[in-house]
Amino acid sequence: MDKKKVVIIFILIISIGIVGIFISVVLFSIPHEVPPPAASEIEIDASGTVYNIVDGDTYDQSGLSDGDRVRLADIDAPESDINAENYLSSLIYDKFVYVDIDDIYGKGYYDRWICVVYVRHNSTHVLNVNYAMVLNGYAVIDNYYNEFNPYDWKLYYYHKV
Repeated sequence: MDKKKVVIIFILIISIGIVGIFISVVLFSIPHEVPPPAASEIEIDASGTVYNIVDGDTYDQSGLSDGDRVRLADIDAPESDINAENYLSSLIYDKFVYVDIDDIYGKGYYDRWICVVYVRHNSTHVLNVNYAMVLNGYAVIDNYYNEFNPYDWKLYYYHKV
């Protein structure tokens, strides 16, 4: 191979290397936007402070448009079970809660809002009160026809302050 071909091949190799370095610098120096996380994993229709516990699956709260009574959706706690009532109270009494009101019925047979209820767990997550009642043995799932599916519930949901 003559000297001229060697020089041309050498120049081509160097040129390809320089182009590769240039492309790498350009691609990696472009800021890649990372989308922020969703503001919340939950739907919130109302919020307010709990001021009365009726029983293990019913309570009263401020901040609702037409009556203050809330029935925890898709669970059933025994009516006279003081332990269920006390546990619900420990979770939400005198606390600020978020409610997802059933989009199909809104209110149930006894004129109570049918809701999944959430209470602040930390600065980034809320606790699903309905599911906590079930997981801790104070209620059982009673899956009514509504927008909710208790078999898909998680205990904690992302909801930043």
